[in-house]
Amino acid sequence: MRRDDFPLKTSHVLLFDKEEYPDFFNDYLAKNKEENLEAEQRAFASLVGTKVSATYARSCIFNTDETAVYYDATPTRIISERGAKKSVKIRGPTTSALQPLDVGVMGPLKQKLRAITLAFELGAVGPSGHLPLRERLLTIERMSALEKRKRLVERVIAAWDAVSKDTIKKAWLKAGL
Repeated sequence: MRRDDFPLKTSHVLLFDKEEYPDFFNDYLAKNKEENLEAEQRAFASLVGTKVSATYARSCIFNTDETAVYYDATPTRIISERGAKKSVKIRGPTTSALQPLDVGVMGPLKQKLRAITLAFELGAVGPSGHLPLRERLLTIERMSALEKRKRLVERVIAAWDAVSKDTIKKAWLKAGL
């Protein structure tokens, strides 16, 4: 990869196919419904989960999922007093209550965020016209940090708006809260 280049992602190829071959893309999506993928994911998770639980004790399995948004700006206000450490004790079986919230709310949010990220960024650059995909992606790479943060916030807001109220309600009900 050259210094002024960027990695080509699968989502870039998909977007190119969608723009250049819309008939093929729409036919493919019509044939391969999302429900088929969800069934495949459940079968895979069941198979892997069975093997993992047979191999490792439950106390040896750690959840390392980290949902965070990082940006390069200095903080503008102090949230807690300097040197003060405040913590609240949480009762014992909270993992069983909070795990469905993580899976039921954060999972769909991340899915929506991944789905809209590339299209959202390319929409910020402008309509494709005759400008090649590579040039539009390089334009995104050259955006200022302030502009990238603004786009990030807009994407997160759009992703939250795309998560339905029913999805959130179901997660809370499943958690028993």
